[in-house]
Amino acid sequence: MPTPLHVVSSGNSFSGGSVSAFDEITRLAGIKASRAVYSGIGGSRVIQHWDLPDDKNVAKKALLEGNVDVMTMNPIFMPDEGIAKFVKFGLEKNPKMRFAIQQSWLIRDQRGTPETEVLYSKRNYKKLDPNSRTGDEIRKEYEPVFKALEDHVRELNKQVGRDVLFIIPIGRASILLREKIIAKQAPGLDSQNALFDARNGVRDEMCHPSGVLTTLGGYCYYATIYRQSPAGLPVPTNLSKMKPSEQEKLNRLLQELAWQAVTEHPQSGVKAEAK
Repeated sequence: MPTPLHVVSSGNSFSGGSVSAFDEITRLAGIKASRAVYSGIGGSRVIQHWDLPDDKNVAKKALLEGNVDVMTMNPIFMPDEGIAKFVKFGLEKNPKMRFAIQQSWLIRDQRGTPETEVLYSKRNYKKLDPNSRTGDEIRKEYEPVFKALEDHVRELNKQVGRDVLFIIPIGRASILLREKIIAKQAPGLDSQNALFDARNGVRDEMCHPSGVLTTLGGYCYYATIYRQSPAGLPVPTNLSKMKPSEQEKLNRLLQELAWQAVTEHPQSGVKAEAK
């Protein structure tokens, strides 16, 4: 069993569900002594968590104790100066700590335009149906955004002089799952829209995550932070409303895809065991 870790997370509505799923997954894995602190601000960039007043800044308070093992962050756009500030502050308190950066799927499943990134809620997006897209189309749309984060993490590690920042590749894992759905190889999922939240049967246009996507994200967090495969762990709460015949199969698929995405990403810090 892995040694329990003290994890601090900051994020927004695209990470809160995955962090909660990760917390449950660690308990299902028998890691009951882990400590978790979460700073959540809707629609936030990392710098907004850094700029919180000291009396409300739960992330800084936790880092001040000097015993945090891992801090996770979920930026929306690059660059985000908040990442570097937390890294510098955290390493001053604990030189051995790590930082895991969530790489998400895209808001409204598309990039938007650079001139409107700051006011992303007012972007002039085209309306589209994620279920109509092919794997190649998704990868082409997502790749520049993935690369921007990967380049940013690479540069910050260079400034520190060693690898202290790692990537949680949920966005890449989500594409693997969408390709399984397209190929009709994802038990219980007949549409790519099943990955995104819905109200009264209507998909959320912002593409907030459904329980399936947050579970996939939780497994990516677990694999990146604890550096071990989640394969074989019990079905978490997010999948409990599915048909019993589909729960186990889909749960195993999500575990496999998360492990694949994490071990294939060169900046996750995790390598698959040699067979």
